[in-house]
Amino acid sequence: MAYALEATIQVPSAVSALSFSPQEVLCVGSDDGSVRWYDLPSTKVSKAIKSLEDEVSSIIWTQPKKDHPASIWITSGPKVFAFATESKKIIMSTTDASCCLVVGFCGQKFTADMSSISQLSISENGKLLAFGTDSGSVGTIEISTQKVSRMRASHTTVCGSVKFIPDRPSEMLSGGYDSALLHFDISQGNILSRLDITAPPPTQGVSLSPPFVLSISLSPLGLLAASTADGRVWLGGGGEKRPNPSQGNKKKRSRKWEGLKEDEGLWVQVADGPVVSTVFRDAERLLTCSLLGSIAEFKISRDSSGMLQAEKTWSSSTSSMEKVNAIAASQFRLVIGGFGKDGKGVVEPGAGRAFTCKVLTVRLLSENKFPDYLHHTTEYGAIVSTEFGGMLWLRRPRQCDADYYWSPVGFESEHELRCNAKHVDPGEPCARAPRELIKEGVIPAQRTTIGDEKEWNPFMRLDSPPIQKATGGGDPASVMDALRTLKNNFRG
Repeated sequence: MAYALEATIQVPSAVSALSFSPQEVLCVGSDDGSVRWYDLPSTKVSKAIKSLEDEVSSIIWTQPKKDHPASIWITSGPKVFAFATESKKIIMSTTDASCCLVVGFCGQKFTADMSSISQLSISENGKLLAFGTDSGSVGTIEISTQKVSRMRASHTTVCGSVKFIPDRPSEMLSGGYDSALLHFDISQGNILSRLDITAPPPTQGVSLSPPFVLSISLSPLGLLAASTADGRVWLGGGGEKRPNPSQGNKKKRSRKWEGLKEDEGLWVQVADGPVVSTVFRDAERLLTCSLLGSIAEFKISRDSSGMLQAEKTWSSSTSSMEKVNAIAASQFRLVIGGFGKDGKGVVEPGAGRAFTCKVLTVRLLSENKFPDYLHHTTEYGAIVSTEFGGMLWLRRPRQCDADYYWSPVGFESEHELRCNAKHVDPGEPCARAPRELIKEGVIPAQRTTIGDEKEWNPFMRLDSPPIQKATGGGDPASVMDALRTLKNNFRG
């Protein structure tokens, strides 16, 4: 199974929103207007906000510069609150907010739209927030000035999802319960394109729910995924920047994003009921989750003619969730939130090694994505980290954990490095090579190549006889999990 439950966190009220900070701190918003911080894998609350008057529908983190403190923007009813995260208070309230906007208040007059805000989204440059409301309106908030602007057109009912289009700062997309996807020019407030989704013909006399748009997400390359209440996901490939074989080696950038072209899309039946959320893990991997907790990941690609295709790489389900309201994904975790049979909130964080290592690490290793001569520290300033069990991951130095500089064989200290590697593979060169480097005062992650680690890193030698024997053998994904368990349980 690719999604491994790490813990179960219970909160007094149904979970309505989830979000990860840049430092991977989890924020959980609830129906009772509260927000809780968790430093996973700990299940203890580290900070909280209480009494926000209404359900928390969305949480967004902003950080103007990497060395500046982050802020958190929270929507509750028709209001948007901003809080400074460096506050020393453990429990905050509305009086501690650095900003409070009533989105229905524009200029000097209140508009008729005082409905709740359904979702917030932040632009790539961090300057704008997009919002959608239960009345169907769509707009933006300029973070520096707190100016609220609205698009001239709107949905006829609830706008449940809004997103900025990657690499196009003046364009955004919204999805609504009117089964419409609207593509806007932000500066003009006009609709550039739209797609009205129709229900498929009933199968075997059974009519599914209407195709309300419940969530939208966009890959870094502009591929669209829109989930609906009838259990489907529409993949819109017309705006993807990836070259299309049918158009030659290069795809000319169009004047506007063209992701709503129906003839360049693909429908995928994902679940029997509503698909409440979609998240792109990267340019090719899409996570989906249904209202009843069915989780799946799809690999999105194109065939030889350039047509989109989707392959399910794994599927799983929640453990104690009656219904799912939100999901959030970080580099190493997938977290799902909703409520249980008793109506109380439930949060289920899944360990990232379970759903990343199996579909990414094993694939990268088997396909030799990185050449043997590549060093951990490259001329581009990125680090190829073997964090979380040998996973090859290109990351910026500031994102790397110092502890793992000492773990070229996947163990967090010199003692574990010497003892545990010898424990799982007492032969050569696994037990000797890293120890010799440390004796010489060398930090292996700074001086070794991928080729070096393929010789002595247990997590990169999954098919070697000693590793197979130590783990009980099996397919690479099973061996990876077993090896990680040995590492976690090792006591020297």
